[in-house]
Amino acid sequence: MKTLSVAAVAACGLVLSGCGSDAVTTVGSPPATSTVAKVGEPLVFARADTKVPIGTIRILETAAMPAECLADPAGHGIGLRVEIDNPGELFLPRPDYTTWKVVDHSGFQQAVTPAVVKFECRSRYPEISKSQPASKTAGWVVAEMQQPNPTAIVYTPIVAEAGSTVSDIKFVTVAPKSATVTLP
Repeated sequence: MKTLSVAAVAACGLVLSGCGSDAVTTVGSPPATSTVAKVGEPLVFARADTKVPIGTIRILETAAMPAECLADPAGHGIGLRVEIDNPGELFLPRPDYTTWKVVDHSGFQQAVTPAVVKFECRSRYPEISKSQPASKTAGWVVAEMQQPNPTAIVYTPIVAEAGSTVSDIKFVTVAPKSATVTLP
């Protein structure tokens, strides 16, 4: 039986969430299932049922990506330098276009789209490696957004039980369900 990959979980998350919908949602004060932090502060996620920690993510830095560093830029590039620590058998996925959004100046969440960093810029923005259980990883994730200068990043991890397979995915409810990182 094949082990479930983050990509498969993300794909299933897209199917369950409306698959790439461009819908915009209003952000007021965060619900009780969310937490708010500043750049550099740790965000700890745990199983909602047992309160056992899953992992910690820290957005260390954000950067407006230079257009010359993006292959085929179509919007405004944004990069996040991220550090993830997954101490146990479950893991927080690295942020990608299915797990993070930006918040614009009007308080609306906006979807991000995948972006590719050109080879000549990869030394300045080294990509974060795949997140795994019982490991740490750090690096950059890059995406494009329609509105420049966001006020916050919202990360909503998709976590599956250890041993889940493509044919039998067992999602884990995390607490908080999402985290908002306010930008300077």
